[in-house]
Amino acid sequence: MKYAHMMLVIFLIVTVSGTVSAFIYQIQILRKWLPDQNTYQYVIGLSDWHDKLTEISTQQRSYIEELLQQLDTHKAKVIVEDLSSMGNGDQATCATFAINTRGGILGGLAQDCHKLGFDVENIEYRHCRVASISPVLQKVDGDLSSFASTRVISVDMVRQEVIEAMNQIAALEDNNQVAKECKKYVHEIESHMKRLHWDRHAKESIAQYLDMHAKKNQRMPLLKDLLTFDSWLLDAKIVLGVLNATDKQTVFVIAGGTHVVQAAQLLEQLGYEVQFKSEVTGVKEYDKQKCIGSNIIDDTFCMWPNPANLNQVEALLNTPL
Repeated sequence: MKYAHMMLVIFLIVTVSGTVSAFIYQIQILRKWLPDQNTYQYVIGLSDWHDKLTEISTQQRSYIEELLQQLDTHKAKVIVEDLSSMGNGDQATCATFAINTRGGILGGLAQDCHKLGFDVENIEYRHCRVASISPVLQKVDGDLSSFASTRVISVDMVRQEVIEAMNQIAALEDNNQVAKECKKYVHEIESHMKRLHWDRHAKESIAQYLDMHAKKNQRMPLLKDLLTFDSWLLDAKIVLGVLNATDKQTVFVIAGGTHVVQAAQLLEQLGYEVQFKSEVTGVKEYDKQKCIGSNIIDDTFCMWPNPANLNQVEALLNTPL
C-alpha cells in the first residue's frame, strides 16, 4: 500500500448487538488538508450491517486483520466501539460481570489491535448498562430478580458512565465550528437523564428501577430508551478521536454505522470533504420481525444491503484522489 504524502483515517463502520455478527456494505472517503502537516488527512469509511454470522462476515474480518498487519503500528491508531473490551484493551467488565460480544467483525477487535501493538482508543463506555439490560432483552417479561447482573448493578453505576463520557467530549463544546450542536446534544442528554430520575434512584439496582418504571408488558420501550438516549456521545467521541490523531498517518475508526454517519457529518462541518462513496445495493425485507432495529419504510418493509467488496479499500489507498 502507498501512503506517501497523505494521512489516512479509515472508518470501519459497524454495529453490534449482543453476539450478533456483521458485514461491511459501504465504502466512503472524506479528506481535509492539514497545513501544519503539509498533507491531506483521508477518512476512509467502511459501513457495516449487523446480521447473523455469515461466511462473508468471517472473510471480511480476516481481510481487516490482514490490512492492519501491513501497517506501521507507530504511525497508526485504531478507534473502536468494542463492548468486549475496556478502554485500555482489557476484558470488558462491570462489577463482577464480564461482557463478551466476540464474533464477526467488531467483538474483541480492541484487544486484538492492542496485541498487534497499535495505539487503540475504545469509544465504548456503556458496559454496565449493557451488562445489566442485556439479560432482560433476552426475556423481556421475565422475573427481574432472576437476572444476576440486573439485580446487582446499580443505577448510579450506569449513570456515572454517561457523566464520564460527557466530560470526555467537553473539548468539542469549545470548538467554534461544532460548539452549538455539541452543547445542544449535551443539554438534551442531561435533560433526558433528569426525566429518567436516575439521581433519585441512584442507589437502587437496575432491576428495582425497571420494576418501578414499567410493567412486564411495557418494558421494551423503556429498555430501548435506556440503551439509545445518549448515543450521540459515541458520535462525538469518534470525532474527538479523529481530531486527536493528526500525528498518525493511519487511523482506523471501527464503530456503529449510525454513529459514524453522524460523526462524518460533524467532520464535514470541520472542513472534511466527501471524496468517494460507494453505491449501496440491497433487497427489501417485508417480514417486519426481521426488521427490528432498522428503519421501516412506509410501514411496510426495511432494506437489507448487500456486502461491499473490501478489495476496493486497498485499491483506493493506492489511487491518488
